Parts: sequence; C-alpha cells; structure tokens
Amino acid sequence: VGGGWVIWLNYTLITIIAVLGLNVVTGMTGQISLGHAAFVMVGGYTLGSLTMHAGWPYWAAIPGAVLVSALLGALISIPAMRLKGFYVAVVTLAFFFVAQFVIGKLDFLGSAMGLLGIPSPVVLGFKFRGDLAWYYLLLPIMVLMVIGAANLRRSRLGRAMLAVRDNEVAAASLGIQVSRIKLIAFFVAGLYGGL
Repeated sequence: VGGGWVIWLNYTLITIIAVLGLNVVTGMTGQISLGHAAFVMVGGYTLGSLTMHAGWPYWAAIPGAVLVSALLGALISIPAMRLKGFYVAVVTLAFFFVAQFVIGKLDFLGSAMGLLGIPSPVVLGFKFRGDLAWYYLLLPIMVLMVIGAANLRRSRLGRAMLAVRDNEVAAASLGIQVSRIKLIAFFVAGLYGGL
C-alpha cells in the first residue's frame, strides 16, 4: 500500500528528526556543523551491531545507539568549544570523514557493504515489516521530537543557546557558560541524529 510515496514519507520523517538535531547546533547555538550525518550513521550502525552481534532486543538497542551518538556529539564539542565559525565547520566535517572511514574498515559492521538482516522491532506481537508499518512507527516519534525541540527552544537552556548564537561574549558576561552550552548543543544534536 502506498509504494514509493510511503518510502519517501519514511525517509522524510527520518530526515526531519535528524535535521531537528542539526537545528539545535546550527540554528539555536550558531555553530556550523557539516558532519551531522555522521551521528545518523553512528546511530544506525550501533543499533545494527547491538541487535545482530550483541543480541540486544531492538527496543533496548535504540537507547544504546542514541546514547553512543550523543556521547560522540559531546566529544566533538570539545574542539568546538575553543573554535569559531569556519574552524568548527572543518572539525565537524573531519569527524564525518573519520567516522565514515572507520566504520567502512570494520568487518563486523559489514565494511563497505553495511549491515544486512537487522531484525525488525516488535510491539505487542506486531512485527514492523513493510514501509507502511514503519510509517506508523516513525510518525509519532517524529511528532514527539518536534515537540521536544520546540520546548527546548522555549526553555531556559534554549534561551541560553540563542544568546550564545547571537553573541558569545555578551552571553558570557551575563553568566552563561558558553562551553557548557556548546557541549549540550552537540550532545542533543548527536541524540537526535542517533535516533
């Protein structure tokens, strides 16, 4: 049912979730991130590896994959704390190429071919197979993530991120810990990308 349109909608929902994380770093905090796709890649490969090689159930592997991507985001924020503008963009782009190279060389991750045969998630005995079933799983997740991003923007933390984006020196003079805000922004971006 739906054919190509449902596949397109599924990719669109996945992209929206990933772009919400990119918006936290770039739109709200003002850091140029060109390597955001690496978080999506790391999250997918972590989930596949946990379910196929470590024997984790799908629903336990999702938080694990999200956490790994979020922690990588925090790790990437360390050089970004001291850099600005173009240099942050270069660091994030380098992270993407390094992640792509490392994942491509690991045999247990399928090397260049990727992971095949990742088990489908099951909810109350219903196995999510087929594009339409994935649409019904992805849509509520995307809605929740949009609500989460909107609430983040309106929160105290979100206002601090906007202050850092507008003027780091002025934000620091108001008592905002700029490095901490950047770390949190990259952590949240990794979380969204990993999901």
